[in-house]
Amino acid sequence: MSTNTNPCMKCLGTGKYNVPLKDGSIGNCFACKGTGTKMVNDKNMTDKQVKFIRDLFRDVKQFMTEDQINNLVKAMQAHINGTETKSIKWASSAIDKLKTIKANNA
Repeated sequence: MSTNTNPCMKCLGTGKYNVPLKDGSIGNCFACKGTGTKMVNDKNMTDKQVKFIRDLFRDVKQFMTEDQINNLVKAMQAHINGTETKSIKWASSAIDKLKTIKANNA
């Protein structure tokens, strides 16, 4: 579990807003607050997220391809076994994909 920084993608690391303000000046980037960097939080996926993914997976499994099923199951098993810890960001992405599958097949 760690936290690091990456260049801000909105201002490309300059810290400045790329469109002039009404008075012609260039203000600080709103996304990074003028620092030019964004904090990247890669904390481990929570137990609540694991449970939510399991429940959502049960609902949409029938609409997933064999590869999608295998990839998700493999990743979740690796996380639960502790061999490959997944981050909160990964969990959010997996949840979004499962929700999209559910919405498309509702």
